[in-house]
Amino acid sequence: MKTRKLTIGLCLLLAPLFAAPASADEADSRAQKQMKKMDANRDQSVSLEEFTTHRRAWAAKQTDPEMRMQPDVVQRAFGRVDRNRDGGISHDELRESLKASKKPT
Repeated sequence: MKTRKLTIGLCLLLAPLFAAPASADEADSRAQKQMKKMDANRDQSVSLEEFTTHRRAWAAKQTDPEMRMQPDVVQRAFGRVDRNRDGGISHDELRESLKASKKPT
């Protein structure tokens, strides 16, 4: 049951970031917009702290109790995007994650 809640939480947490883009250009545009929202210190990298802050603000607007922020879910979501494991999400990593999430047509 705990694993299921974690999986549901992870899916709900990532859903706004990874709605299927229509093209590589759209993925790039969406990545730029997300970077502007999340990169508070404008260092071109989203830290775990910035990511957590952004996701908490998003979750606070949700009405579904499953959207509650759990630290392990946030860290797991962050880790899926931070592919090189350097502790920051770059524009390229975010763009590639958005492209990879594209649903097959």
